[in-house]
Amino acid sequence: MMRSMNRSFLKLVLSLCLLVAGNLTAQTNTPDTSVWRNPKKPLGERVQALMSQLTLKEKISLLYWLAPPIDRLGIPEYHTGNECLHGLVRPGSFTVFPQAIGMAATFDPELIHGVASAISDEARAKWNVTGGKHLGLYSDVLTVWSPVVNMARDPRWGRTQETYGEDPWLTSRMGVAFVKGLQGDDPRYLKLISTPKHFAGNNEEHGRMGKNIICDERYLREYELFSFRACVKEGKAESIMASYTAINGIPSVANKWLLTDVLRKDWGFKGYVVSDCGAVSHVVDAFHYAATPEEAIAACLNAGLDMEGGYFAKYPDVVNKYLGNALQQGLVKQEVMDRALGRILTGRFRLGIYDPPDRVPYSKIPESVICSPEHITLARRVAEESMVLLRNEPFGGKPLLPINSSMVKRMAVVGPNANAVNLGDYSGSPKSSVSPLEGLRKRAASTGITIDFHPWESTNEEVVPSVSLLPQSGSTNQSGKETGLLGSYYDSTNCTGTPVSKRTDHRISFDWAHIEPDPLASSSNFGVVWEGKIHCSQPGFYTFSLAGDGGFSLKLDGREVISKLKENSSTRRSVSGRVHFDESGDHPVRIEYHHDGGETGLAFNWIPAPAPGDLSYLKNADLVVAVMGISTEWEIEGKDRKTLGLPPEQQSFLEKALKVNPRLVLVTESGTPLAMPWAATNIPSIVQAWYPGQEGGEAIADVLFGDYNPAGRLPLTFYADDSQLRPMQEYDITKGRTYMYLKEKPAYAFGHGLSYTTFKYSKFKLSKSEAHPGEQITLSVDVTNTGERDGDEVVQAYVHALKPSVPMPLKQLWAFRRVSIPKGETKTVNLDLETKNFGRWDKEKQLFIVEPGVYDVEVGSASDDIRGRGLLSLSND
Repeated sequence: MMRSMNRSFLKLVLSLCLLVAGNLTAQTNTPDTSVWRNPKKPLGERVQALMSQLTLKEKISLLYWLAPPIDRLGIPEYHTGNECLHGLVRPGSFTVFPQAIGMAATFDPELIHGVASAISDEARAKWNVTGGKHLGLYSDVLTVWSPVVNMARDPRWGRTQETYGEDPWLTSRMGVAFVKGLQGDDPRYLKLISTPKHFAGNNEEHGRMGKNIICDERYLREYELFSFRACVKEGKAESIMASYTAINGIPSVANKWLLTDVLRKDWGFKGYVVSDCGAVSHVVDAFHYAATPEEAIAACLNAGLDMEGGYFAKYPDVVNKYLGNALQQGLVKQEVMDRALGRILTGRFRLGIYDPPDRVPYSKIPESVICSPEHITLARRVAEESMVLLRNEPFGGKPLLPINSSMVKRMAVVGPNANAVNLGDYSGSPKSSVSPLEGLRKRAASTGITIDFHPWESTNEEVVPSVSLLPQSGSTNQSGKETGLLGSYYDSTNCTGTPVSKRTDHRISFDWAHIEPDPLASSSNFGVVWEGKIHCSQPGFYTFSLAGDGGFSLKLDGREVISKLKENSSTRRSVSGRVHFDESGDHPVRIEYHHDGGETGLAFNWIPAPAPGDLSYLKNADLVVAVMGISTEWEIEGKDRKTLGLPPEQQSFLEKALKVNPRLVLVTESGTPLAMPWAATNIPSIVQAWYPGQEGGEAIADVLFGDYNPAGRLPLTFYADDSQLRPMQEYDITKGRTYMYLKEKPAYAFGHGLSYTTFKYSKFKLSKSEAHPGEQITLSVDVTNTGERDGDEVVQAYVHALKPSVPMPLKQLWAFRRVSIPKGETKTVNLDLETKNFGRWDKEKQLFIVEPGVYDVEVGSASDDIRGRGLLSLSND
């Protein structure tokens, strides 16, 4: 009897063990996929059904941005983290539109919605042509970390180019348009998952991994969070990226107030939150907010984070390495982890990647849309709309722009950016591109104008420009078509055998802390060999340098100039070598680079032989076009600008050139404002071109020749000089930041932009002169094109309280519209104003309040060019 009971007890124990084992393995032998694979089942039911099939280890793995495959369930590997600020970044070639700051300058949300739709079409087409196959390290295309809707609080911020400027309303309109264009309008399926970033207060690169911003809640609610709120509530963004920053001592990735109270409870966000790369690790190693990685991941999940974005950190992949321990230690409950996983899987299901393709409306988008003629035309149009005519003063009785082909027969084109294609940061690889020089040459040829191009010769160390790098089979040419060195990428530091990837790199200047050299060769150890020719335009001494980590070498004409291949170093260093060339010409070049772990980068720099100081060659030109500005060598993720001024050698060149030939047009390319006090009073015509995308050269030519009438507007203030800036670390904008609180006169105000025609405003009218807070009113105004050309006008409405009880903006943009008006015609423009936006955040009441009182409502062509105004009285009566 006892033996029988023992046998029964053992059977019971064995049955329980088998049951537990079955739960742990989640029925690994015969998984039931009938529910989660069934597109007819409710979404929530499908998510739960899939989760029930997963082991604990598998669940944890799906909380990481580089999710591995789960072969037994037929779930493929999937990586998030692609980018598409102005075109999909990888893998392969895609249309590259103007950088985000240029798109903001269009003041045309409908156009930007079209850009985002084109980008998502190209992404879906890439997905479709591969059959949804995993495309390589963080190169899957259906989840993108875009757009950037942080505020350009300080224009020196290196990532200002990625933003939509300094104004909350403009940023919100552009952000919502972009999110909607990416995610599509199907009620069931998402075209892509859009991830607005970086939530929140991320607008300084210096010390960014451990940046603690000190600010009050009013600043956050009214300024930093405004556009995120719009992207969530209006745009229905499926994902949000939590930033590197800490807010008042609490890291954003572990900030319950930010990720749960504000994002989910206040705004109703239903998607998932991913961390910026390595930010979970920084909770431990940068902020010391947690003592261990286990405590860090627990704090983040408990606060509302759902997915870890790696790595580039002391503790990469915290989720897979430490979350299991955190669960065992009771630091976080499994139900919290399951909640996060449910949000992530919901996004995947909404992409339709587990459904038959014929049920997903985006599955039929063809490969032919990628870099299609239609998208190239769109890129050109956006570039045209983004161009801002800053200045166009009469010269000899008439402005130099637009170019009069009957008066101009010979044109000189100069400047460091003339024969370069500046795409900006986070850019993809277009199949074709047009430099300013190419665009001007093409347009000038149709009118019989001769263009003389004079290559830029710098006296300072700079990255070797693309025009000076040639393929091995190439030769010096004026078109700039054949440029770049052939890069062979290896998945080890041996740099032997068959490379995993080959491509042409037009400049050797990489910061691989955030831009990998190549998705196929981006492990902790890899090697690259670049080969081709370098063109030196004149004889003399040249100084070359390689700046990077790891080991590297440089050969010129087969002779070793720099040899540091065997000296591995995890810190970045610069090594130089000096060479004398007896004559100008092309010289074979070979660069080898070995990376052995950690953050990395490599730049190939030079100081060319000094150019002759004589600028007399400019005398015979009927017009000089100087294409100046900066590039990602001055401003990029990880690098803030130290000054807003033009590089000194450009300033010196312009001063000398103007004395030789006063018929000078300045075109500037940059992603941030340029302080040019001398140019603003001396150079007759100035055009701000931003980083204008692959068709930028065509657009610049269109604007200069008058084929397109410029109407771009500044999405941020162009300060007169650095003295108007506040300390970088100051987060109280009421002390003089942005057009809203700047009391001094800037060089060019927010919203500024000229035209080749003129516009007259009349019949200003408000639909109501008295209203209750929260009511909508309509401003109407007649705008007449009084000039000789068709053109666009950007009508802007600003509001400010006459007697606020607390500091309020001197004026703030609350409505705008870009409208095309043929010459001689009048259009009535109606702008809707939501008076609920006129308020401020009340910390005690924890809501926005609109103070009763009188508000000045203004309409005009810029924040400092007001054409009509009226008073609006808001009352609770």
